[in-house]
Amino acid sequence: MESGFYFDTERNQVVPVDKLIEAATVREKPARANNYGRENSETYLYSTISSKSRTESNRSKQGTGKSDAFSEHSEETKKLFTDLQRVFRFQKDSCKNIYDYFVVLVESRRRGSRNDFEKAVDSLYADYILGPNSNFHKWYEFVYGKDALPQWAYGSLGDKILQIALYLLIWGESGNIRFMPELICFLFSIMGDYYYGTTSEETSVTRPFLEHAITPIYKYYYAQLTSGADHSKVIGYDDINQCFWNKSFVYTLPVKDVGPLKAIAAQHQYAYFDRVEWHLCLVKTYYEKRTWFHIVTNFHRVLVMHLSVYWYYLIFNSRQLYSFMFSAVNGGDPPLYALLLTLSFAGGIACLITIAALIGEAIFMPRTSPVATPIVGRMGMTILAFLANVLPQTLLFALDPEILHTRIGTLIAVGQFGFSLLIVLYYSTQPLKHLYTRAKDDPFTSNILPLPRSSQTASVVLWTLVFVSKFLESYYFLTLSVRDPIRELFNLRINNCNEDAWLGKWFCENHGKILTGLLVLTHCVLFFLDTYLWYILYNSLFSTARSFMLGMSQWIPWRNVFYELPRRFTDKLLLNNVNTDSDVDITGFAIIWNEIILSMYREHILSFEHVEKLKYEMVNEMTLRGPSIFSKRKSNFFKKSVFNRSTEAKRRLRFFAKSMSCPIPDQTPISEMAMFSVLIPHFKEKIILSIKDIVKGENDITHVILLEYLKLLYADDWKTFIQETGSIYQVEDEKINTASVVDDSGSGAMFNLPYSFAGFKTDTPEYTLRTRIWASLRTQTLYRTIAGFMKYKNAISILYRYETGCSAEQASEMALSKFRIVCSMQRMSVFTKEEIEDRDYLITLFPNLQIAYIEEEYDPMSGENIYYSTLIDGYCDTNEDGKWKPRYRIRLPGNPIIGDGKSDNQNHALIFTRGEYLQLIDANQDSYLEECLKIKSVLNEFENDYPRRPGMATPNGPVAIVGSREHVFSENTGVLGDIAAGKEQVFGTFFARSLSYLGGKLHYGHPDFVNTIFVTTRGGVSKAQKGLHLSEDVFVGMNSILRGGRIKHCEYTQCGKGRDLGFGSILNFVTKISAGMGEQTLSREYFYLCSNLPLDRFLSFYYAHPGHYLNNACIILSITLFMAFILNLAVLVDSSDICDEAVTRPLDNCANIMPVIRWLRRSVLSIFVVSTASFFPLFIEDINEKNFIASAKRILKHMITGAPMFEIFVCKVYSGSLINDLYAGGARYIATGRGMAVTRVPFSNLYAKFAPESFYFSFVCLLILMFATSTMWDPLLIYFWFTISSLLLSPFIFNPNQFSWNDFIVDYKNYWKWLTGNRIGRNIDSWISYSYNSHLKGARSVSSSYVSKVKEFLSVILQLCWTLLILIPYIFLNSRSSSAFETNTMQFVVMRILILSALPIGLNATWVLLLCIFSSSISPFVGTTTGFAKVVRSIGHGLGILSHVISFGIMCILQKWDIQSIIITLLTAAMLESMLLSIMALFDFSSEGNAEKSSLAWWSGQWFREKFTFKLVIDSCFEFIHKVLELSWFCSDFVLGHLLLFFQIPILIIPNINKVHSFMLFWKKAGYQIRPLLFSRKIKRNRRRIKRIYSFIFILMLALFVVLFFSPLAIDKVFHLHIENTMPKNIRILFHTGPLLYIHKGSQAFKSLHHKSM
Repeated sequence: MESGFYFDTERNQVVPVDKLIEAATVREKPARANNYGRENSETYLYSTISSKSRTESNRSKQGTGKSDAFSEHSEETKKLFTDLQRVFRFQKDSCKNIYDYFVVLVESRRRGSRNDFEKAVDSLYADYILGPNSNFHKWYEFVYGKDALPQWAYGSLGDKILQIALYLLIWGESGNIRFMPELICFLFSIMGDYYYGTTSEETSVTRPFLEHAITPIYKYYYAQLTSGADHSKVIGYDDINQCFWNKSFVYTLPVKDVGPLKAIAAQHQYAYFDRVEWHLCLVKTYYEKRTWFHIVTNFHRVLVMHLSVYWYYLIFNSRQLYSFMFSAVNGGDPPLYALLLTLSFAGGIACLITIAALIGEAIFMPRTSPVATPIVGRMGMTILAFLANVLPQTLLFALDPEILHTRIGTLIAVGQFGFSLLIVLYYSTQPLKHLYTRAKDDPFTSNILPLPRSSQTASVVLWTLVFVSKFLESYYFLTLSVRDPIRELFNLRINNCNEDAWLGKWFCENHGKILTGLLVLTHCVLFFLDTYLWYILYNSLFSTARSFMLGMSQWIPWRNVFYELPRRFTDKLLLNNVNTDSDVDITGFAIIWNEIILSMYREHILSFEHVEKLKYEMVNEMTLRGPSIFSKRKSNFFKKSVFNRSTEAKRRLRFFAKSMSCPIPDQTPISEMAMFSVLIPHFKEKIILSIKDIVKGENDITHVILLEYLKLLYADDWKTFIQETGSIYQVEDEKINTASVVDDSGSGAMFNLPYSFAGFKTDTPEYTLRTRIWASLRTQTLYRTIAGFMKYKNAISILYRYETGCSAEQASEMALSKFRIVCSMQRMSVFTKEEIEDRDYLITLFPNLQIAYIEEEYDPMSGENIYYSTLIDGYCDTNEDGKWKPRYRIRLPGNPIIGDGKSDNQNHALIFTRGEYLQLIDANQDSYLEECLKIKSVLNEFENDYPRRPGMATPNGPVAIVGSREHVFSENTGVLGDIAAGKEQVFGTFFARSLSYLGGKLHYGHPDFVNTIFVTTRGGVSKAQKGLHLSEDVFVGMNSILRGGRIKHCEYTQCGKGRDLGFGSILNFVTKISAGMGEQTLSREYFYLCSNLPLDRFLSFYYAHPGHYLNNACIILSITLFMAFILNLAVLVDSSDICDEAVTRPLDNCANIMPVIRWLRRSVLSIFVVSTASFFPLFIEDINEKNFIASAKRILKHMITGAPMFEIFVCKVYSGSLINDLYAGGARYIATGRGMAVTRVPFSNLYAKFAPESFYFSFVCLLILMFATSTMWDPLLIYFWFTISSLLLSPFIFNPNQFSWNDFIVDYKNYWKWLTGNRIGRNIDSWISYSYNSHLKGARSVSSSYVSKVKEFLSVILQLCWTLLILIPYIFLNSRSSSAFETNTMQFVVMRILILSALPIGLNATWVLLLCIFSSSISPFVGTTTGFAKVVRSIGHGLGILSHVISFGIMCILQKWDIQSIIITLLTAAMLESMLLSIMALFDFSSEGNAEKSSLAWWSGQWFREKFTFKLVIDSCFEFIHKVLELSWFCSDFVLGHLLLFFQIPILIIPNINKVHSFMLFWKKAGYQIRPLLFSRKIKRNRRRIKRIYSFIFILMLALFVVLFFSPLAIDKVFHLHIENTMPKNIRILFHTGPLLYIHKGSQAFKSLHHKSM
């Protein structure tokens, strides 16, 4: 940040620092602190209170009476705090901070003059200590018994103040213990006993509170949380906290050298608290084991509903499968009793699922937990229900008594069927906790408030409609279509099978039944999917209906909205103090309206001409003339003339006008408004953009610079900015000139730039700062966030001046007494020089901004680092070195950042916030003056039905969270930015509207307001256990619901928000939230919610949260099953006679495939609709918010510019991240990055990131589709071709400048560099490093323990299942006879494919040994240098490719050069080889630490020159395995990487494709903003050389690949080689037997029949 000059937002100009500080001082009138926070007096802690503290707790005297009311009790309060500090030795700065915190709370609770001091304290006492909604009170009664109270409860006013102060002081100094609210309750209880039960002499002997009470337990859980163990083996925050729910635990806390705590008198227990041996008593209270049992346990009701009904549907429509008299000629149905009894097994399925859920509960929830529900009775009853549902029909079918064939038998079957229906209905509706009983509720996990009657009715109606529609559609559209395919496939008889030498004929003869199983499984997955579709549909309609009811729909005419605005604004947001005949205070409205317009002008949203048209003007002393927008007749013309250029102003003002038609709480005076704070956690987000950020590319290959892109996106704003800048600096406008001067080094300053290009002519600070601020306000920067939310101060000042007519200074004082903004800068202690300058600029510009940070200091005495929570603001003094002197500096028990960062960062800053309510904001948000004017209404949402009289319970429970709408300002920044914005718009606004009404809304971090007292006494604003609480915000919403809080949503206010803009950043975000959802599924909160919520709220919760992610996993699972089914069907078509349905045929001679094809078409249509369902809510929301044409245009732009491809890829990432986390873990915070996505990402980076997630899977599917297309082409395959193409090409389609040929070739050169890199490490960019971190991550991980190997084994099992689905059709195809019914030929199909799979591995093992011998022999002559090792490794990699080429050639020979057979053989061999490699990796137990050193030693020949030891032998075996794996994986990545590059050639050859591609990505015309890359002559020559060399290499590789892959076809067609005739008999058995004429005639018949059916 350039020093000396700053941008004054109020004056809207650049001024020197000293003038800005002077201006700020004049505006705010604050006094500097003198020696604040460093008082030396031991006897009277608060003898000097700074003027800053007075301005916070007593800012405005006019109209509030604050000072007079509090001054009567201030001395007594100070003495009480001082006494507590003396007794417990709290830190002085902590006491000062909490004293101010308490004063502000009291003043806020007084509501101006509405309550006196005593009432305010009483209400706080009720909320904190012993009221009906107090967490401490609930905990005390839960642990010690109903109606139990501490001996010191209640008391005098002084006692109440002291007890509140003690609780707050404990909380304020607890650090990470704040995440354990019941531990704090216990501490408060024993400290209260200690204070009241001992004399002053006895109470002065303890150590400081931090060391005595907090540090011991901090050290214990720090060791636990940093142990690296998985959650189920870590005693985390929640485990420690829940231990204190147990009375026996509290009484038996082991005290060193004493015994249990109960042996100590209550008044002395605190004195021994530091001697508690935590490692002996703390235990797990919930086991977060990584298992899919969590899905069954938490969501068993969803499984029961779907699987049971699916059984009913399937059995009813597959009666021929269990008919006793079925024949293909006359058909036949089973008897009615058989049908009903078979259907009745659905009850058994429901019971089995419930039994599994109860087993999961027994595994996860220890029976000793005080909130555990007895399980033996529930398990016993469920087992009995299972036996009652399964045993009768099983015995009846087995014994087949005569009575079964009579009417009585039918009645028995009807009764059994009815019983199964009742069981299914019961288990579908009843929560797990309340099976067969009404379990006792507790205040921590089941204190869930019922919905209001209207919401309850709406919820039940909604879910009734969803499931009625779902079951009808699933039956008539899906299930009826499966009847004929099941019949045809299950009864298909295949006789012309050769016997395999190892497996016999079973797989071949039963291929129809295998296909039937795959069909049923695939259909079952689809049965789950369409429920989500109906939920999306009805939820969208319900949300739209709600918006109409609230008056927020676009369909309110424009003129009515603005014509009514003055009256509505006056009625709903202003206190009418003007006595006029009209009910509209037009003068007050005019003043505030003009402030809104001027605010937009300062932001350069409106030009000066627009301001003149929009503002109110005084015609004379008595007459106001308003803008035409408020006229019914002129508003339409006015809308077109003013807002055509300023769409942002139009959006904001229209929303502001529409919001006034919403129901809004009644207004109170500003003086009676509660105080609130805004908390902004900051990590690495840009504070302010530097000049380099905005006028230079991110790197040398960036074609689009940020400023040019912003000028395109905000063209009108830029014109307004240039116009105003010209008037300020008196510079004439110049024409736009895109030429820029950049020196070769790229580090020189820019001179003589055209004025309208960058907003300045020279790069001096006073000229560049305005441009920097303009750009920062249009990107996702911290400056934008703080500048936006500082408008609360302006809004409160405006309203207060309107209400009281006071001066601007008094209004500012009042605003600062009601509002505080705290930014928690986690990294401030390691800020760069630029970041420090930017921070200082923020403090200077916004002196009331409070910045909390963590200070780290080394203590030479202890040899440890000491951590402090520290606070500074613009009124702090500075040291001699210019650093700010902290206002508060509170020591912490240790490093507070133990988790993923954000939650710990919020937690340490929480004590510096003030007031009753807290708005949680991220550093990518914005706010507007017109929305800030509604702050009184938003805060009143907490108090509408919240009585403030002490002792009186809230009828509906306290409001814990109030959410609001979000406007995503990053929309229209290109296809990806708009997709991300649309998703956020749908979830954060559209669905939040309905979810809040239906009781399904949680807390998502921003921009929600929280009830500070409620959430801080129940664990804080987020949770912080590393990994488990990756999605930290949502846990507070769940915690609030479980503990009796309510969550609201405000439709009448909005907050700006930015979203990720690039392909990589969006997918990073998707990965993070998907892995976070996997962690949520493991959590206790999910178990508690799902075990207690009634069915309708459970369904709302499920489908809004985990259901969305599981739905994506089911989509990918269905695609996988479809691929396997299509492959198995294709080999059947390719090798069978195909029946014509119109012709009578014998059953054994042909396969009736057309019913299967018709089912496939319906199923593909179903999955297509489900996959594209995400566009429907956005379409409806845009219709509702804008209009039909705008909505249709937006969706059409998405479709044209590739949004469906992106959605398919995102679906795969959702699925992969969720599944990987559930079985392997690894969830971690991923910095997504919020900058403009204008930089090309190298191919190697894209490959390394997405190959494990998508490319490997997609390549397998590609081979399947190639085989299926060549044998049984049908239009339904188009969907799968599009899907697989999306999974393969999306990373490149959405990469800026991907199709610039020069950049493409340079990227290809870098790909070769990546392939041949020699370094290994987590952050090293090379293939070998990628291989060790991806393919060999199990072998090279630190946690190569038994548990990790079990997880690897499970991964291999999953891979084995996928491989079997590929192997079975290969066996079937190669087991068929060359002529029908010839069954005497022995085949060696399995032997052949195993040899082909193992051959390259064997060859690679040979090469590795030979190269090891070679390098060991020659190393004494050439030395063991890195260069030599790199050469040997490259030779080995080349030989690895040769191994696979040899294997491919042998494969072509053995398959007799038949292209279709080669495709399926290549597919099967690749899958088997991959599985064999994974199995080999299981036997590697080496460590990651010496990976690079070991690899270098092997290739350089140094390995066997070491001293011979047993460890050397073991390590050499492990390294040998590594090298074999390395050679095999290198070939796969080499081939797949080149194929991905070759696939892009058709796009590359399109003329002007780069400009078209840029237009597709950015939605802007590719003109001057895509600048040619500027390089020095030397770099240009080098790039031309690279282009020539690597273009030749690329074309050569393309030719080699074409020759390799198409040679089998040419050889077969031209030479007709029959090499098998020259082979020995022992080798000849490996060849495919006989000619292949019969094998392919089925595909020809299918094509003929398919043509007729079409």
